[in-house]
Amino acid sequence: MGGATGTVPAPLPSALPGLSVPERFMATRVGKEAHLGGKHPEHWASRCAIHSPCTPFKQLPHCTPNLSVLDRLPSSLAELEGQTIAVRGSLSLGSMVTTAVACRAPTRLHPGKNCCNALGAQAIIHAGNGAVGLDGLGCGGDESRQCCDVPAFGQTVVAAGRLRRSAEPVQRELLEPMLCVEAT
Repeated sequence: MGGATGTVPAPLPSALPGLSVPERFMATRVGKEAHLGGKHPEHWASRCAIHSPCTPFKQLPHCTPNLSVLDRLPSSLAELEGQTIAVRGSLSLGSMVTTAVACRAPTRLHPGKNCCNALGAQAIIHAGNGAVGLDGLGCGGDESRQCCDVPAFGQTVVAAGRLRRSAEPVQRELLEPMLCVEAT
């Protein structure tokens, strides 16, 4: 996901000052893989990500009992910055970022649609009134397909980590996030 320079699409406006609620995407599950894109491999050049398998995502462990969890993010997260918190919400993906490089047209020697742009999306937790990013987790690849290291299918999970400020559109993220599912 490194090296990305543009953001598409624009985030949704936030209902609370200081919090953004970005557009969110859900990964597609194919066996033990989670990814975005990945349709029509015959249209893409042989070097594109769609022609290589994704690494299977890891199943999320069960949360420890009696874990103190936030269901909503406070309107001002300043008092929690630097602290370890746990947030319950839906696991999805934030806005896509791309290198937005001009691609060459396919040639006779290199048939198929080029996949010269890197694309990626950070994993996020939507917790009622806002969202928090999950540092280092998400999806990455090229225009043909982005492989995900988390099962971001929109299901409810708990994410714990040290809260810090981050770039738009999420504005806050959890460092070294640990994900779990609560026992039902």
